[in-house]
Amino acid sequence: MVERRNAQRMKTLKTGAVSFGVVAIVDCTIRNMSPEGACLEFPCRPILPKDFSMVIKPEYIRRSCHVAWQSGGRVGVEFTGRR
Repeated sequence: MVERRNAQRMKTLKTGAVSFGVVAIVDCTIRNMSPEGACLEFPCRPILPKDFSMVIKPEYIRRSCHVAWQSGGRVGVEFTGRR
């Protein structure tokens, strides 16, 4: 497998929540993260739009995300916009 990331991801087990639309909020686990993106894990395969917001807990940092890949309950995202 060819590594295409610009920055190495660090393993983590933080909790997070993705939000999109008016009231859709889905909890997730952040498996790894870098300044450029993250791997999110959900209990089942989520139906997500290509672009959404994520809150990293417990810091409550909000990041805009774009889906880079999805496999089962895991979703790789690229952070977009400002921090």
